[in-house]
Amino acid sequence: MNDDKLIGARIEHLRDLKGMSQLELSKRIGIDKSVMNRIESGDRPTRGNELKDIAKVFGVSVDYLLGVENIKPVSVNDFVKIPVIGTIKAGPDSIAYEDIDGYSSFGIEDVSKDKEYFVLKVKGDSMIGDGIFEGDLALIEKDAEYIKNKIYAVIINGYEGTLKHVTKTENAIVLTSSNPNYPPKIIKGHELEQVIIVGALINTKREFR
Repeated sequence: MNDDKLIGARIEHLRDLKGMSQLELSKRIGIDKSVMNRIESGDRPTRGNELKDIAKVFGVSVDYLLGVENIKPVSVNDFVKIPVIGTIKAGPDSIAYEDIDGYSSFGIEDVSKDKEYFVLKVKGDSMIGDGIFEGDLALIEKDAEYIKNKIYAVIINGYEGTLKHVTKTENAIVLTSSNPNYPPKIIKGHELEQVIIVGALINTKREFR
């Protein structure tokens, strides 16, 4: 097995273990699904930061994907517990978390010590184009810096935390789903006061029970 086929096989194995589709992984690292298919089959080598980005998604080292490390040791210190929130709302003074439903573990490579995080339970199918499905757990970095078209947890009209691609213009905010059945929502004028961008999506995971 040559190096590219070994890398592809390890990526496919890790993806299967996580229950992640090729489409979801390709969207996570910003490449086309057909390119990811060629990488996994060993027909196309990874380029630039692709290997590093893939390693981050799965919480492994680049050396592991390259076959230098055959075993990835796992320690409790490799993970951090984040509170799982059923609902987020705009409280009178700050964001209110409701329906706290335990904790979920995410890799320490996903978080920063000087940031605040929470996990939001995904509701609905508006983001399925990004491989995000109802019941998934979304890791959110609270008060994250705005980056155009990035996915954020947003509160509209004081309640209902939702995940959407966010684009700001001079006088409006556009919330875009990745499911074509849901048209973009354009918010402007006095309605802008009812929109709160809570935090940025960092990672998602799916739990099978």
